[in-house]
Amino acid sequence: MSSIRFDTGTYNTRLSGAERAWMSNVINDLALSAIGPIWKTDAWVNRMVPPGHYLLTTSAQYFEDSFRTWVRVDGRGMRHPVTGAQLDSFAVALNTALAIGGDVVRLMARIHSQCEIHGFIPPEDCEFVANIIAKGRKSGLCRSEMGWQGVSELLKTAAFDGNPVVMSYSVTDTFPGWDGEKDEAKPWDEAFAALDKSLAIKAEGWGDYFFGNGLTFFDLHEAATLAERHPNATTKTP
Repeated sequence: MSSIRFDTGTYNTRLSGAERAWMSNVINDLALSAIGPIWKTDAWVNRMVPPGHYLLTTSAQYFEDSFRTWVRVDGRGMRHPVTGAQLDSFAVALNTALAIGGDVVRLMARIHSQCEIHGFIPPEDCEFVANIIAKGRKSGLCRSEMGWQGVSELLKTAAFDGNPVVMSYSVTDTFPGWDGEKDEAKPWDEAFAALDKSLAIKAEGWGDYFFGNGLTFFDLHEAATLAERHPNATTKTP
């Protein structure tokens, strides 16, 4: 089974791949809930679908369910309902979930979206993340028997030892990766130094973090509504 690996270079633990699927469902459910109450009275959702897409030939009876499935599994080619600019549907869903959810959902979004590209927790922020996991375990949002306890314990150890915790996903590239020429694992310190530091999961700026251009489904609906009422108004664009 797939898994998300959390690694300090000395110790590691894994979060079940089933929990990543759960996090994806939580994020998409929250994001799609943002448009559920309004799309039956507004054509703005249809305008997010790219020209020629099969959804545009779907009957009204099945459009809502088909649109939800499209966002969940692909969302490729999603357009801004006013400007027509192409959007990153994954980022829009993530940002919408961030706007609705609390700290646990925010952490889920960071882990789900950045485990494959080696998001990491600096040592000084490990306790901060461990405390959020504790809240999630208490509420049940971070499910039992999925590996959260091990992740929390690893974070506390990393905080004490002064080591960062780096994520990777078992289906894609591991960390620190493999040096094909030397036929050995890459040096941990060198691999960590090469990481994108914007992927750090930290307390500073925690509530202000966003993905891509920061657009949410709320922003897209507001832009569409504003354009209909005031055609010459300025629109928040990608």
